Amino acid sequence: MHDINLIPQKKEKKSAKSFFTLMVLLGICAIIVAHGYGPYVQWHQLRYYYNNQKKILGQYETVGEDFDQITRELTELRQKKESLSHITEGEYSWSSVLSQIEKGIPPSTILTSMVYNNHFLTIEGKCPTDIEAAQLATYLQNTGLFKDVNIESIIEDMSSRKNVFIINCSLAVNTKRGKFSEEGEG
Repeated sequence: MHDINLIPQKKEKKSAKSFFTLMVLLGICAIIVAHGYGPYVQWHQLRYYYNNQKKILGQYETVGEDFDQITRELTELRQKKESLSHITEGEYSWSSVLSQIEKGIPPSTILTSMVYNNHFLTIEGKCPTDIEAAQLATYLQNTGLFKDVNIESIIEDMSSRKNVFIINCSLAVNTKRGKFSEEGEG
């Protein structure tokens, strides 16, 4: 088959049409990429922002937990201060010391003797296990009323099936006639 058209066709128009079509296609592709790439970038930015906010929130939660712990400890210290305020303000009585000791006695523990001599207090008692004696010694140390608290001995008494313990400590402040003083005698 031969082309019988005697009018020669301009090839420039055909190439111009191809060029125009190619430019339109490239423009459409650019628009598609631009619309697809923009949300993609925004998605990554939002994801980055979300992760940062999540980290900050985690830090605030940790700070909140720390604050709650410190608040509990502060409340406990205020209660100790209030229970010892009459002692630190110079008002002192053996009944307050005995009351503090009584608060720390574990269940099933019996005090058999308390001796105060030359600023030292010796407490003897009986308990089912050595754990109770350790609990009492720890309590006495934590009250702030006693210092140098130590367990001198824990011996098992076969007849009563209990442990006999001796705890030594000294008052954190010296006493004289029912009041605290710098130098005192009990």
